[in-house]
Amino acid sequence: QMIFQNISLSARAGDIIGITGKNGAGKSTFCNCLCGLLKPKGGEILYQGKKLSEKARTKLFGMVMQEVNHQLFSDSVKNECLLANEEASEQEIRELLEKFDLEEYAEYHPMILSGGQRQRLAICQAVMGEKKLLIFDEPTRGIDVGAKNEIYKLMNQLAAEGKAIIMISSEMTEILRMSDRIVVMCEGKKTGELDISEATQENIMNMATREIE
Repeated sequence: QMIFQNISLSARAGDIIGITGKNGAGKSTFCNCLCGLLKPKGGEILYQGKKLSEKARTKLFGMVMQEVNHQLFSDSVKNECLLANEEASEQEIRELLEKFDLEEYAEYHPMILSGGQRQRLAICQAVMGEKKLLIFDEPTRGIDVGAKNEIYKLMNQLAAEGKAIIMISSEMTEILRMSDRIVVMCEGKKTGELDISEATQENIMNMATREIE
């Protein structure tokens, strides 16, 4: 079964690219292929002009999943960071946890944390793993307004530090607030791409319901 096809997308350091569309449009499957979690049946994924293998994509691209519990495996917050980078020093881990406001929870089991804290830990893992592209799949679903704003702040900070970010979201206000560019998908196809300066809820919805032959 073809989940998506004929999608072209580019990202530069510092970009925040929003991907949106109705449920079942193929957004998450496309991004799982990007970061090496699924194998596409065709096409090329390039980094700095060079074609990447699945292994290389896994190393360079990081996914923060919608169900973040599915990517937390260790018995402590600190050890989650070590899973991402076994060579990280105690000081590096401490400084990064402090940056993500998680330092006091270093010895806690991840499942004790709040939803927003677990989300920040998953982002922390990706940064510790030195990923160049971070993919956020519905990053604020199920967390409160305060935690949402913390995630938005971190995403903007990471983009300012030179990370390329792709954010999958079905929440229109989030897409319009956070994105520099917006890619719209419908039934596995890219139906439009908008600069944030020309994006409105109306034209995004029109693209999200428009089929391309």
